Order: sequence, then structure tokens, then C-alpha cells
Amino acid sequence: MLFGEDDTLVGWFAGGGGIVDDLLAWRTTLAFEKGAGDIENRYNPDNTYQNKDRVSGRVQFLLTPTENFSARLAVDAQPRGGENTNGRTFYTPTPQYYADGVTPVRLGSDASTRLARRWFTQKDSYSYEDNYLHGNGDGTLYNDAQQPVVTGTNGRALELNWSVGNYDLFSLTAYRDYHFNAHNNDEGTPFDIQRSSGQEIYYSQYSQEFRVSSEIENLVDYQAGLYFLNTETDIRRNVILGADAGAWFATNAQYNALDADGNGRYLLQNSLDKVWKNENLQEVENKSAAIFAQANWHLTDDLTVTTGVRFTREDRRNPGSSLIFDNGNGAELNAYAVNGVRLGGFDTLGNGALADTAVADPAQVAVADFVAQKYFNVPTYDELTITQKQQVGHAKAIRQTRLGVLWNYAEPEPYKDTQPAWVLSPSYRINDELTTYLSWQYGEKAGISQQVNGLSYLAKAEKNNALEWGLKSVLLDNTLTLNFDIFYTDIKDYQQAVQVYDEYTTTQLSDGTNYYTSTTGNAPKVEVKGVEVDGVYSGIPYITLRFAGAYNDASYKEFQYSALPPELNTPEISDDIPYYDVSGKTLAGAPKYAVNLGADFRIPVSDQFLFHSSANWAFTSKFNSDNTLSSYGWIPSGSLVDFAIGLGTEDERFDVSLILKNALDDDRPLARTWNSYTPAISRWIGLSFTGKLF
Repeated sequence: MLFGEDDTLVGWFAGGGGIVDDLLAWRTTLAFEKGAGDIENRYNPDNTYQNKDRVSGRVQFLLTPTENFSARLAVDAQPRGGENTNGRTFYTPTPQYYADGVTPVRLGSDASTRLARRWFTQKDSYSYEDNYLHGNGDGTLYNDAQQPVVTGTNGRALELNWSVGNYDLFSLTAYRDYHFNAHNNDEGTPFDIQRSSGQEIYYSQYSQEFRVSSEIENLVDYQAGLYFLNTETDIRRNVILGADAGAWFATNAQYNALDADGNGRYLLQNSLDKVWKNENLQEVENKSAAIFAQANWHLTDDLTVTTGVRFTREDRRNPGSSLIFDNGNGAELNAYAVNGVRLGGFDTLGNGALADTAVADPAQVAVADFVAQKYFNVPTYDELTITQKQQVGHAKAIRQTRLGVLWNYAEPEPYKDTQPAWVLSPSYRINDELTTYLSWQYGEKAGISQQVNGLSYLAKAEKNNALEWGLKSVLLDNTLTLNFDIFYTDIKDYQQAVQVYDEYTTTQLSDGTNYYTSTTGNAPKVEVKGVEVDGVYSGIPYITLRFAGAYNDASYKEFQYSALPPELNTPEISDDIPYYDVSGKTLAGAPKYAVNLGADFRIPVSDQFLFHSSANWAFTSKFNSDNTLSSYGWIPSGSLVDFAIGLGTEDERFDVSLILKNALDDDRPLARTWNSYTPAISRWIGLSFTGKLF
């Protein structure tokens, strides 16, 4: 049991025993973790970031009818619980100039511009400077629509082991499902802008593995088998907008024209109020079948060569659609159709006048007349003034921009291919204290079937070649365990977010600008190389020392099409070539140096009790947390220190410990962009109790 700050309560229980002697036994484990987060949501103080809400349990039954056969059935469940893992974001002012120091940043859609509009300044208890920026100045958030991320899972597994002569047969039949439901307040304000923005995922998988293993005298031990996996994933991405959404997403010109009078404000509100867009419905189905074998060849008493091969056949399909689930209060402001999806509205020109196709269509004229009556109390659309028609055009443009690309149910090109993988690894025991090894592994990560704005876009398979050489040793009369390795990995077609040409939006807007969107694609070549060392020293009485260090150089060897960092996204560049060549640059989230030092101290204080304490120091060098490798995304180097002290019995029947995490209150952000950051997890203290009943 663990008690701590922020109402933290963690508990776990394990028990089991025989049901029928020498035939049937059982074991169960239960665990729960509850607690508030370290950041309060001022809009709802009970909604904290990053809270904990997890309960899980597992029960197992083991059947052993004979010495050569056993069956184990495991059932586990984690009921759905909600945790605020998203939305832990503090905002900072957007820079005034791009990286050249001369070109002003386009702030038309920035929060500073939007929150300065009359629509939002009427709420005098909230302002951009005092509340939106820097966590309200007191380390809190102010989100009206933030909801926890709800997750839950259930699993079943039946494991059979059967020894027949010199062969060991193994079968594992398993099922697992997973539920994920995230609804966020993306703009981070208390206004009715995005009531929900997130996704719901329902995932299930069935798997079956058959394996045989054996040994041929002292020459080789081997295993071979088959593996089958079938997964189904239903994904629904939703965006639900509110009464303030139109005023938030409007451009300055659109807002000024609509906020000029009551009729325009009515249009502005209804442009997006209560619109519920199914941004993307997907039905992902993956079928996988593999055959594999691995053997350890004992060529001499000291030399062993491990070989392995695997072939996996992948069949991945990803049909889906992007439609409107609910038109909200302004269905009449829809376009007539978008990308072949009929919306039932009417089409206008840029000045709000009816398009020629709308004039020739009585149904569209009827909808336009309804708009004139609803918003201006005028019988027909033709009777509106030029200013009024322009207001309608602005409201329709706001709506169409936020609805974005729509498409009817379609199936993109499936991904079908066979992925090979192999390993070759000789190891040599130099003496009783020192062993060296060399490893070469090749593997492939299957490609991805997907749609980008309704068009098929197939990501290629990722191909990995990995080399490693290392030493493992036990030194100083078995008091020092020391391991060392050097590694190199060459990755071709590394899968990550890329920018691709958006044909639909470019054609739809036809304003002379090429538009691009983000999707999963491939960076042609990534290289990872480095050195690792770790060890444990127990040569000092009552003390155990742990240490580990790594140098990791992960860089793009070739990638010309990364998204532009925001500070380079000037109009002259982004409207022409919206790409950034990051060849030679380090991958995001990859510090070059990491060191971990730890010490455990355990000493008897009586015949029954043992005093113990531990400390751990973890250092990481600076790294860039932004996927675009923005110069604003750097996280400085620093350290985390954890500490514990406690008293327990020699037989481990009872123990109580005081635990301190982030003891030095390291405040480095977890992530940073050019106008926001994710704050560090604050220092935390707790009290742990453990015990055994028997």
C-alpha cells in the first residue's frame, strides 16, 4: 500500500494456492492506483492533470494432470478509468518575428488576436495576459471542456505445454480488447469553442502460436513455430464545436464583418454552433501470419552461434469516411456538396452572391431564401444587400474551412507484403569472467494503408539493419558485473509524420497557394549508433551500487521533406516549398547522453528488522522535443533524483518506506514548442506499506 501527496493511494494484493493437490492451483493479483494530479483545472478543480485512476486484476489457474503436460488459463481485466494525460499544456506568447528577425509572424489566428476580440473580452474575469499565458500565473489550467482519457482492457490466454519424448510442444491462444476514448479541449480556454476534440478506439485481437523446441545432443538446441494474429480496430475521430467557435476560428476580416451588427453575430454563432463532425471513421483490419525458427549452435564448449529467421505475411486494410454527424444550428450554411458528399446547402461566390449553379437549382435557391428569412427577416436571398450577402459568404466560409475535406466511405489501397527477419549472433566465452558477442539483425516494420483527405496514401515498410558488439563480465571475485556494447542501426524508409501535397484543398480554394497536410510517411534513411555500459558493484558491505550510461547518436541521414518548423514558416517559404531538409540533424526526443547512478543501502538493526535506503540519479543531455526540430523545442540537460528510506523485517513479511520522487524539484519541461510547453511533474512524497500474510 502506498499513500502520498495529491490524495495518492496505491494498493496491490497477490494470493494463491492449491485447489486440488498435485492437480489444480490458482493465483490472483489485484492492483489499484488513485490520485489527483499536480496541476489543477481552475474551471473544475476536481479535474486535475495528471491524475491516476486505474484498477486491474488477474486470475490464473494451473492444471498439471501429468508430469509431461500442463495447462494455464489466465484472465485479466482493467475496468475503464479516466486519467487526464492530455491537455497538460502551458502557453507562452508567440514570437513576433520569424527566424530571420525581419519578417513579422502572421498572428491572425493566434490566441492573442482571437482573445482580443469583443466576443471574448466581455468575460472580464479572463484575459490573454492573465489567464491564457503561463498557466494563469500560478501553475493552473482553465479548460471548460477537458475530459479524461478513458481506457480499459480485457484479456484471456490459454497456454499448453506438453513434453513428448525429446520434444517440448507449446501452444498459446489469446484474446485482448482495448478501449480508448479521448476528448480534449484543444484551444485551452473556458469558452464554448471545442466541446470535444478527440477520438474513440475499440480494438480487439486474436492470436495463436504453436511452437516446438528440442535439443540434438550437445550440438544444437532449437525452436520453430507458427504465429497467427488478427486485429480489428474501429476508430472514430470527433470534433464537436460550440457557440463561440465561429468567433474563434474566423479570420480578422470575417470576424470584423460579422461582428458589425446583430444579424452578423447570429450568423457568426450559427456558423459552427453544435456542429459535430466525424473527422474520420476507420475500420482497420490487420491479418498477420508468420513462420519462424531459431537455433543455438554449440560449436565448442566456448563458442555458440545463434541463428534465426522469420517470415511474416501482412494484410492491412483501412477503409473509412469523413462526414458530418450533426449539422448543428446552421445546416443551411453548408455548401451544396463537398468532394462528392451532398450537404444540402447552397453555393456562393466570394462576395456572397449565388453561384451560377445555385441560381439554376431551385433547391439551392430555396435554402438561400431560407437563410435570408432566418437571419435578416427578408423574403428572398436576392433582396439582401451586398453587405448582407458578404456576411453570409463569410459565415459559409468559416463553416467550410472548419469542416475541411469530406469523403464518402472508401477503401484505400491495402498493404500486402511479406516481411523477412533474421539474426546471426556468435558469442564466445573467453574465460569464466568474460564473454564477448557479435549480433547482426535484420527486420522490417510493415507498411501502412491509409487515406489522406479521401485519397489513398500507402506508407512503405520500414527496414532495419542492426549490428552490435559487446562484452559481458563478472569481475573482482564476482562483486562486479560489467557489460559493454557498441551498436549501429541503419533504417531505411523510417516511418514518421511527413508533409504531403493536399490536392483537394488546393483545388477547392484555388487561391494560387499549394496546400499540404500531415500524414504518416517515410524518411528515406535514419542512422542510430552509440555505446552503452552498465554494471552492478556489491563489494562494499551493506551497499550495492548501480550504474549505466549511454551515448546515442540518432540522426537523419536523408530526409528532405520534414515539416517546416514554425519559425521558418514565413509566407515566402511556406507558400512555395513547405518542406525542411533535416538531413544530418538529430531525431526529436533523442538525447545524445544518458547516465543513471543508483545506490542501495541495507543493514540489520536487530535480529528481525532491516534498515534500508536507496537513491537514484538520472541525467539526460539536451534534446529537441518538437517533431519539426524547431529551435524553440530544445529541452536543456538536467537530472532527476529519487530517494527512499525504510524499515522492514528480514523475512520481508513487512516493510514501510518513505519515498521521494524528483527530490530536487527539477522543473525542466517535458516538451516545448515555440508558444507552449508541457510542465515537469512536480516533486512528490509518499509512504509505502507492504506485507505478507503467510
